[in-house]
Amino acid sequence: MLAFSEAATDNLFAGLTANDYEAFSRDFDSDMYDELSVTDFAAWKQELDNKIGNYLSLNVDQVTQSDEFYVVVYQAKFDKAKQVTVTVVFHASDHSIALLSFDSEKFSWSAFD
Repeated sequence: MLAFSEAATDNLFAGLTANDYEAFSRDFDSDMYDELSVTDFAAWKQELDNKIGNYLSLNVDQVTQSDEFYVVVYQAKFDKAKQVTVTVVFHASDHSIALLSFDSEKFSWSAFD
């Protein structure tokens, strides 16, 4: 497991739980800020809450490296969806988050779809 990814992902989910965009997006690169901006966050978070509920827990499923990226796939549990695949892609150079996606039966969202 990559130490930087654990810290960044913990922060991401702490911000999500607290409904705190600044904390949630702290490690985003500039493209991710554009893809899920502060103005889009409230509506995105409401849809996520309505469909899969509150975040409960997270386990690392796999870690791979692809070119200049680390791809970390998690299995997350939410109170309305027991299996949500969350993929966080990090730049290898500065460890910022380049891509984020959530995939479950009830809610599917990816940056850059």
